[in-house]
Amino acid sequence: MKRGEFFVEFVKRKGLTIKEISEKIEVPYSTLLSMIKRDFDNASINKVIDLCTVLEIKVEDLFNDNLDQIHLNELIQRPIAETFISEQVIVEFIEKDLEGLLSFLNNDSRFSSQLFFQSKNILEEDKKMLFIYIEQALKIIKKIKYERH
Repeated sequence: MKRGEFFVEFVKRKGLTIKEISEKIEVPYSTLLSMIKRDFDNASINKVIDLCTVLEIKVEDLFNDNLDQIHLNELIQRPIAETFISEQVIVEFIEKDLEGLLSFLNNDSRFSSQLFFQSKNILEEDKKMLFIYIEQALKIIKKIKYERH
């Protein structure tokens, strides 16, 4: 089953509603519905952590490869999870975030100019350094991810 479907079913089995969850994590209902529809792709790690905290599960429980009835039943019967998040999950979110940020900054000059316009004192060399730092951070994350597999 897809991650969004799994999430909706899990919320129901916990005796909650999507509306209640959206209020607890302080996200508009429509935004949470959109996140669910997209199976949490490109969702902020902070919001995913908030969701899992409210549902008393680990982040990796929601990003498990086997999102089926068996996994759902195990989660419902499991005692409350610790607030531990595996490094692998964090690495994957950071990688997605950095790739998305680089793509956005490189492809949307309107955004880049607005971003740097906010501080008129940022030199062109500093803008280039920002891109280099983001690219380097992305390389480090990919290296960490590669070394773990």
